[in-house]
Amino acid sequence: MRLRLGSIWGAYKAHLIMASFQLLLAIFLIMLQSVLSTGISGLVLVVYEHAIATCVLIPLAFFLERGKRPPLSSQILCYTFLLALLLISFCQIMLTLSLQYVSATYESIALNVMPMIVFVLAVLFGLEELQFGTVHGQAKMLGVVFSVAGPLTMVFWTGPTLFKSTLTTTKASIIGGTMLAMATLGGPSFILLVGQVIRKYPAELSLSAMISFFGTIQTAVITGFLVTGPSWKLKWDGGLILITLLLGGTLVTGLFYYAQIWCVHQKGSCFHSCLPTSPHCLLIPPRGNSPEGIYSTGKVRLS
Repeated sequence: MRLRLGSIWGAYKAHLIMASFQLLLAIFLIMLQSVLSTGISGLVLVVYEHAIATCVLIPLAFFLERGKRPPLSSQILCYTFLLALLLISFCQIMLTLSLQYVSATYESIALNVMPMIVFVLAVLFGLEELQFGTVHGQAKMLGVVFSVAGPLTMVFWTGPTLFKSTLTTTKASIIGGTMLAMATLGGPSFILLVGQVIRKYPAELSLSAMISFFGTIQTAVITGFLVTGPSWKLKWDGGLILITLLLGGTLVTGLFYYAQIWCVHQKGSCFHSCLPTSPHCLLIPPRGNSPEGIYSTGKVRLS
């Protein structure tokens, strides 16, 4: 029995890890939107989150990969800096700031389009074969179609309003949608590039720590130019901000980075985005100041 469970865990470990972190991401998005609704700067939160993530990842990488890391070259450092730019300074900042304009539900729906973008880019760059004549290839295409059809259905096919928001405006939707579109291009670009880098530098924890370190520096410089001094001071009323920062720094932007890179190394670039579960966890009543309402979809009628 133990042998059988061990073999199942070995075969589906990457699937379970990614599914668990997707559920965690859904919870974090809700908490993050609640924190941002108090007026705290999203840029400052990104800096603090990644500072915490760096403090978590560097000791882990130092002790767990001691003697296992390959030599660090200037080429790997340049790639790592670019990866941090794509994932943190571009994608993460856009995702965080977009929560000030659209709901966490809509953001998670937009993230569901990433599998399609990753797959299309992988095919275009020759990193993935289409193989449409095989069952495996047809299953991939079907997954791409579902990954696009599901989010579009949730966005455009709305029924009666269940929970109405008072802050929904066309301008806010356009700004938030533009940020999400930019993020959904930066994220897949990171996934494809990290799949190539990890082959040259097969040390997932060390690579994650360096990405987080460079991302912290980059976002701190960006935030320093855009945010005034008083905005760097956080209010700790109620403890939600502290909990959000610790959760985001240790798990969502800390160990999740490591999990992403590990899964890409083990299963390939397209695997990372094959488990888009977070939208289903975000269909909950929003706060009164949420930028979006919640609707029943399709022909479902709730009295």
